[in-house]
Amino acid sequence: MNTNNNRLKSLFFTLVAFAAFAASAAGQSAETLIAEGRVFLAQKDLVSADTKFAAAVAASSTHEEANALRAATRLLILVNQSPTKEFLDRLGIGAVGRDIYNWQAEPAKDVSGSFIAPSSVKAQEITEHLRSTLVPELQAARANLDKIVSPGFVTSLNASETTTANVSIDQGDISLVRALTHFLEYFIYTTESWNLDLLLTDLEDLDNSGQLTAERVLNDYPGLFTYKSTDDLMAARTAFDSFVTHYLSASSLIRGRGDQGDHLFMDSPNRRNSEADFRSIITDLQMSLTQGPVVLTFNNNHIVNAGKQFDGTHSPRGMFPRTYRNKLVLGTLPDASFGGTITGLTSEQIENYALTRIFHQRR
Repeated sequence: MNTNNNRLKSLFFTLVAFAAFAASAAGQSAETLIAEGRVFLAQKDLVSADTKFAAAVAASSTHEEANALRAATRLLILVNQSPTKEFLDRLGIGAVGRDIYNWQAEPAKDVSGSFIAPSSVKAQEITEHLRSTLVPELQAARANLDKIVSPGFVTSLNASETTTANVSIDQGDISLVRALTHFLEYFIYTTESWNLDLLLTDLEDLDNSGQLTAERVLNDYPGLFTYKSTDDLMAARTAFDSFVTHYLSASSLIRGRGDQGDHLFMDSPNRRNSEADFRSIITDLQMSLTQGPVVLTFNNNHIVNAGKQFDGTHSPRGMFPRTYRNKLVLGTLPDASFGGTITGLTSEQIENYALTRIFHQRR
């Protein structure tokens, strides 16, 4: 009986020791894989680095450094993935020189040096590709970043790993990257909702014949910039709301550490006033998503209602003024409030801005 007990004890302690060893080995494995991935970063081999960082996350799902590096490389290697490579091929962008460290690939050109539009490709395909390929990776990268919860988290990359300079990454940097991914989603969801059913070769033909003007394109394509679908507008609204939340958090953290160090995103003393104005504006826009019309703190002559952008009732096309060739026709702006998104601006103010900043005209 004692012999059996001894055997059971021996087996028990063996299993405990094995479990402890396995846990230790898993932790060590993650560290080792990160170190190996960093070697590949220094060699500019992003695909191999991403493989190592993915393995490190698999070995230790909550490892903060592994998740930070995996989030970065999974986005950086998109150009090396089959969907993106195939789409670049379809656009006629050369396979040689597709290197994010030194991009040399260009669209095809004719003998005169003019770009050749790819056959049978519509502008809509660009937003569709971003919607189907980039958005899922942005979300996956954020899932990695969400694992970085330690307030004091800091990781550093040396100049050989970044190919530029030493960089430190902390929670302020992580928060701003989160914000940027949400903003990209907002932009992609929004533009993908528009009708961009326009062959790129049609634009090329108009250009070759000297007829490529805003007036001609808008006349030839009356459905251009109307809504193709409003299905993604609520996702766009959520993405914009999340962008503001993470940007404000990032701004507070980055301003809190000042302009010292070598961080990915730095506080800029000469831009603090303009950045404060930006924070004020997006805060009011975010508030208006749920509260309706909000008076801008930045300029109380204006009222914003950002929710109107996402209700699907006013397409961008319906807000376009008339154009003559490439010039704005004054007095033809349909709605100075842009569907109720902003009030307090006059048509003349908007036209003056459009004339000088977009159409480069004078009154």
